[in-house]
Amino acid sequence: MQFGNFFLLPSSLFIQLPLEVNKISKCSAVERGFSEYNVVALVAVLTDYSFLAADPTNQFNTRISSLEVELETAERQLTERCRADIPRRQAELERLVVDHKDWENRLERHETVLEEVTTIYDSLSKKTPTMKNKLDNVQNKWDSLWKTSSMYIERMKCVELALSGLEEASGAVSELEMKLSDHRRLPDDREGLRSAHLSLVDIKNSLQKHQTTIEQLTTDVAKTRTATERTRPRQRNHADIEKLEDDVNKLNRRWTTSCEAVLDRLRAVDQAADLLSQYEQQEQMERQWASQMESEARQRELELERARVSGPPTGAARGWEGVAVG
Repeated sequence: MQFGNFFLLPSSLFIQLPLEVNKISKCSAVERGFSEYNVVALVAVLTDYSFLAADPTNQFNTRISSLEVELETAERQLTERCRADIPRRQAELERLVVDHKDWENRLERHETVLEEVTTIYDSLSKKTPTMKNKLDNVQNKWDSLWKTSSMYIERMKCVELALSGLEEASGAVSELEMKLSDHRRLPDDREGLRSAHLSLVDIKNSLQKHQTTIEQLTTDVAKTRTATERTRPRQRNHADIEKLEDDVNKLNRRWTTSCEAVLDRLRAVDQAADLLSQYEQQEQMERQWASQMESEARQRELELERARVSGPPTGAARGWEGVAVG
């Protein structure tokens, strides 16, 4: 290697001169020798050292040591990702997906090196137990990394379903609560009760559709816990999963309360409609009775008025009264 007018030479080219004889002259001779050293000689020396790089054993040790470092780095990065809390937003999840894809691409580039190391090992005429252990450890770590990576991907898929389900279920519960707020007071007329009944029946019919969403969310969260625990085999507590489960449980309670409220208000509306119908029937009967009483009273008044106007009956009329005509 040349720097300006100087060459860096292998350390084995330096000769340690005996200090007891002609120290200065010997050093001068060495200095002249180095100053006269040319490129051709340097290439020849380096060629002599090239056998080290071409030696299969040396190649194996060098390459596998480098591969061990790379795989350890990849393992550390993957472990950190597995230990990290699960994301709670879709944007954050998408970023993690992109980052992990890059991680897999970097890991995949080491596959060629692993194949070369395996080929070199197979070609060795003399294999040592240490070399065998190194190769086995690298291959096991390689398989373990891809297995853990697959579990991490499955975990992210479960998280994606849980987050989308949680968002959909939250929207359904909030919408149901808003609709219920419109039925806090019972209408006081038949048309209002009829409209409230139809609206609550529509809400009740839509509950089954959203109930499926709520149940699926519970299933997806359970799968998320299982997938996360697989990526954290040495971790007992998972606070991030417990927080997700707690949020889902709260949402389930809101959903259950709202469903019960729909049925309660529908019963209240129906009962109010029945009471109103009974009241109207009773009122109609009372009105008919009052109208009949009023009609009878008027009839009596008319009869009395006619009797007063016509006066008492004559004597002849009184004599013949009650006699049948022959």
